[in-house]
Amino acid sequence: MSGPEELYVVLRGRATFTLDGREVDGPAGTLVYVHDPAVARMAVPAEPDTAVLAISGTPGLEYRVATWERTDIDPGGP
Repeated sequence: MSGPEELYVVLRGRATFTLDGREVDGPAGTLVYVHDPAVARMAVPAEPDTAVLAISGTPGLEYRVATWERTDIDPGGP
């Protein structure tokens, strides 16, 4: 398997996640982990002011800061 795994954290409100056609209700505090990068996924807010944090990473690979992230972190950087 290659590609990123993803973890979604519902910070506030409620979101509806669809994973390969299966719906998952996500009230605040819910964690949704997607191990298989081939899984089709979608999330939509089910309440106003919903906030979801998405974290992505590829197992075995070191995290690398993207160029646009470096620019935002260090305006004097490359």
